[in-house]
Amino acid sequence: MKIFISGKITGLNYGEVVSKFTKAQRKLTDQGHDVVDPNGLNKGLHGGSWEHEDYMRITLAALSLCDAIYMLSDWKHSPGARMEHERAEALGLEIMYEATS
Repeated sequence: MKIFISGKITGLNYGEVVSKFTKAQRKLTDQGHDVVDPNGLNKGLHGGSWEHEDYMRITLAALSLCDAIYMLSDWKHSPGARMEHERAEALGLEIMYEATS
């Protein structure tokens, strides 16, 4: 299954973002899934003209290629992740949630 990972990115320390998305990616690939990590989608964008809306257009396009979305525990604190959740619902994708402890 192709799974898109969604969670808060904007406003967080880059190392924290990489750590939590990498942890989720490893968990899902260890379960045999193919994974889209939105951090990887943004690595090819260079220059100062890229806006949040541009990133969202890229991530929503990638989401449309997936079978499911995996919502990290902080997703409700991110306007972008909430938008991805809405799009996943509209597309009829399976929605999975990270367990909180």
